[in-house]
Amino acid sequence: MNKRWFAIYTWSIAIIIGCLFGSANSTEASERITGTFVKANYEEVLVDKDTTKKELRSVTIKNDAGRTATYTVDKYTRLSVDTIAVKIDAFKLGMKVEADIQNLYFKTLHAKTDTPGAVIEPNAKAYSGMVTYMDRDRKGLTITLDDGRVKNVYINSETQFFKKGKLTTSSSLYEGDRVNIKFSVYNSNYITLLDILEPGVQVAGLYKGTLHQIDPINRKIIVRDETKFQNWHWYENNPKSTTSYYYSTKTPIYFENKPVPHNQLRKYANLKVYLATVNKNGKEQVERIIIQKNAERTFYEPLQSFNGKTKEIRLMDSQRFRYHDGSILIRNGRLVSPESLGAYGTAFVAASGPIKTQYANIIHISNDGLNSPNLSDHSIYFGKISGVLGYKLRLSDASELKNNVWSSMKEKDLNFNNETYAVEEHKGEFTTLIPQMDLRFYMNRYAYFYISDDNQVTAIQLTDGSKIPANITLAGRLSKLDPAPYGKVTPTKISVRNVSRWMKGAWADQAEVKEMNIQQATFIKDGVVIQPSDLEINDRLFIIAESVVKGKIILVD
Repeated sequence: MNKRWFAIYTWSIAIIIGCLFGSANSTEASERITGTFVKANYEEVLVDKDTTKKELRSVTIKNDAGRTATYTVDKYTRLSVDTIAVKIDAFKLGMKVEADIQNLYFKTLHAKTDTPGAVIEPNAKAYSGMVTYMDRDRKGLTITLDDGRVKNVYINSETQFFKKGKLTTSSSLYEGDRVNIKFSVYNSNYITLLDILEPGVQVAGLYKGTLHQIDPINRKIIVRDETKFQNWHWYENNPKSTTSYYYSTKTPIYFENKPVPHNQLRKYANLKVYLATVNKNGKEQVERIIIQKNAERTFYEPLQSFNGKTKEIRLMDSQRFRYHDGSILIRNGRLVSPESLGAYGTAFVAASGPIKTQYANIIHISNDGLNSPNLSDHSIYFGKISGVLGYKLRLSDASELKNNVWSSMKEKDLNFNNETYAVEEHKGEFTTLIPQMDLRFYMNRYAYFYISDDNQVTAIQLTDGSKIPANITLAGRLSKLDPAPYGKVTPTKISVRNVSRWMKGAWADQAEVKEMNIQQATFIKDGVVIQPSDLEINDRLFIIAESVVKGKIILVD
């Protein structure tokens, strides 16, 4: 009997000890780890059926042993830098951090600013691919890599940009460009070097006509009664005649939303077709072909919503439209992927089919101007010079161009340097100034100031007495550059087609601008001042003008 009770007693003690250990394991004590900050990880969540947003979900750090690990964060995680409560944006790549971890969750995450950032390693990871989306606010890029994977990366003030072997700025980068990117450390998502290998596919022309004949051996398409897309409308280009274009084996062909094999194209003779062309060896070659199935309807309105999952867009005053894999999508003059529609803007849409199920065969976004993601750090100011001290100047009665209109402010402090371009309007032309020597003699004078992405004044243009900024904002393509008149070094007039004018919060179509006077206009391309003689036909222009015949500040792409 005693042995029996002893056995029961022993098993009872074992069970109690087991329960105690189980309870201890279920409430693990927090663990303190140290290392360096690598990145914050976001997840796209659905706000409503048309809108998504990115929410912070986790943080990746590299511990002192060199291993990276990712832990969950939520609204209860305490974040601080130098003991000051902060948001996750305050954490930078390479910062030394201390964290309390419990059940793979950050209870606290602390960082110090007196530690250096990450150092670029000689064998850091590099990728190549095409930019499919640029996020203006968070400086994020979506890149479709050459192997088909999609990578979300970020740029900051330390990112260096190169194009054609020369250092440039973020203003040179557009959706559709093919790039090579490098990172400071293997697991970082912050780019340290971005090399623009090839610009995106730039559209030379957009045409509509009747499919007349196909030459499959030479891969030539012949259309009759061709119209050309110009000034946001179709205009007769070759009426009662035929035009021929070459296409390649890779040119996609669609009958509305259905792909068409190349050897079947001849079966669609006498139907309407859309052609998007590019320049190849000095000639236009067809890059996209869409055969029109139903009657066309066209719209020119602001984009209200975009849903990449359902392949739908909605315009401000019109219905929803679905796009398809063959749709001709154009932004900033380039053929782009559907993701680029997420940046919104004002769009020309050519649609067809039943209204409830209509397809958008063409979605052509107007010039974004300063709202373009690649110009998110660029600004244009107008104001009165009220103080100059060294390389700093103060503006009063100032205005900043925001969303294509001037927004007033009381004062603004700016920085300039010896490379700052400075001119004064004088008798219809320009007088060149040396800013570090001359600006102090121009107190109380009004001027335009262009600020590049390093927060420095790139260009200053003093007015000839005007105290009000030019209030007309235009966007379009250079159609004509008049020769320099006798006695002049550079051209003095330009003409612009496919013109949009900013009116009542949206781009509105406008007639072609002819013979705009540019003798007192400053031209800026890739963040630097250029001369009118550097312009090329079809350059995209964003124009701040006194009138439709007198430009002031002109951005060039």
